[in-house]
Amino acid sequence: MKQISRRDFLRGSAAGVAGAALTGICGVPVFASEDAGMVDNVTIVVPQASFDLSPFVYGNRVYAMFYWAIYGTLMISPNLGASLDELVGRMAKSVTTVSDTVYDVEIYDYIVDSQGNEIKAEDVVFSYEQARDSGRYSYVSSYMESVTAIDDYTVEFTLTEAMPGAIEAILNSVAIVNAEWYSNATEEEIGTSPACTGPYTVESVTSGTEFVLAVNENYWQTDASLRTIVDAQNTKKMTYTVIEEMSMVAIALENHEVDIAEIDSTVSSSFLDDDGNALDDYNVHVTVVPRFDVFEYNCSEDSLMSNQYLRQAVSYALDAEQIMIANGTLTGMGTVSHDFCNSAGAGYNYDWDEEDYYNYDIDKAKECLEQSGLGDNITLTLLQSTGVEEGIAVAAQAMLSVIGINLNIVTAEQATSDTMYMDSTQWDIFTRMVSTSDYVTSGWAARFDNSIWGDQGTANWIQDDTLQDLLHTAMSTQDPDDIDAFHYYFTEMCYGYGLFTANKVLVSQDGIEAAMETYEGNPVYTSMTYTDDYVSAS
Repeated sequence: MKQISRRDFLRGSAAGVAGAALTGICGVPVFASEDAGMVDNVTIVVPQASFDLSPFVYGNRVYAMFYWAIYGTLMISPNLGASLDELVGRMAKSVTTVSDTVYDVEIYDYIVDSQGNEIKAEDVVFSYEQARDSGRYSYVSSYMESVTAIDDYTVEFTLTEAMPGAIEAILNSVAIVNAEWYSNATEEEIGTSPACTGPYTVESVTSGTEFVLAVNENYWQTDASLRTIVDAQNTKKMTYTVIEEMSMVAIALENHEVDIAEIDSTVSSSFLDDDGNALDDYNVHVTVVPRFDVFEYNCSEDSLMSNQYLRQAVSYALDAEQIMIANGTLTGMGTVSHDFCNSAGAGYNYDWDEEDYYNYDIDKAKECLEQSGLGDNITLTLLQSTGVEEGIAVAAQAMLSVIGINLNIVTAEQATSDTMYMDSTQWDIFTRMVSTSDYVTSGWAARFDNSIWGDQGTANWIQDDTLQDLLHTAMSTQDPDDIDAFHYYFTEMCYGYGLFTANKVLVSQDGIEAAMETYEGNPVYTSMTYTDDYVSAS
């Protein structure tokens, strides 16, 4: 069958590429249905009961499952590290390079949201300012100096400095909404019945149980040739149902109560054979993600982890592969880290994979612990938010006990965890997932760029001018030697520890033939393709 380019994959609905062999955006082969018509419903498992459908909670685990569907963005990238010429417009009609730090973006003059509100340049400006102020779009805070409305349909972006990948990162992912609606809506309205600019709207929300998205019958982009793959409308409704326990997810799949769900190794034998192939009545969809689990170390004076030798001792005492297994990552579906990033980002040096990155070594851990001069009976606090796999912390706790370190595990709801995280007296180690938005430097910048974190230095209170110089040089040049320089310095200082990357493994009923994915490795549920005899669980 004919293979199509990534640009063609993005531009056009699944129906427009029916029958073609597709190369997934992150390199995973997917295939479009021979008859990609609109089905009545698909039921999707949501892995946590807390969800917020408002536009500026980027990075939230559930947010990634729906935001392309209900919110428009200026552009979308076909892959990490794509150039501006390779990006595909959604709301953006054209982009003009004024200088190496100034870009003018023209939007379509007929955009309206699901409540009939027009979207103009001033709304784009408002949305980007909200995204910046939310603290969740680190690349906007880092790369964007200003955003200005030039006229009703032209927005000018000015960068903090000329930097490879900066404008591309800025033009991706920020949800665009009407400023007047957002400013006048209540918090509940924003979170449960937003004015949507994407191909779907929010039909209903049952707190902690489910939410339902329905096709936006008046979606502003009526020209099918200008719709990207995330703008497809292959199902009339998408029902997102909450099931938090993996054993219950498996039962729901087996009983045909849901259509598609992410699984882990604890239930894989119910759906996969020993080679990872799907059993009868199921299909398997693997998405390669540019997100990775890490331990951030509190480097403030309030924490014992400000001691470099203690940080090194902790890192040597951790067996990242066993922690990955404790996370529930399927065999062959995860990769142990060799840096505070993963290989999805452009510029990654695969030579690092062959080098010692605090490889599990109890003798070295004990040696570093002695060099720390902190003595015995050390107690550290690991903070994590609800929704993080508990196996990570429990495995680390057992490993650190071998060298005499007591690890106190504190788990808190997302809002409480966020507040505690910003208090340097509340934790020593923090478990989080970090994303790479384009280059490997983007993941580093999100946590360690002082232009984002100000007087605090970095997310974890590192005050190190050398670190900043190396980071900013690597970000601005993308030269392999400069990237190496940051990697080796950061590794030596051990300001944080990369653990592993767990790719997504989704199991669906066999009526779902393909689950296409974005450059971020998230499934595009709006563009899933179905067999002729598909019948939803609902």
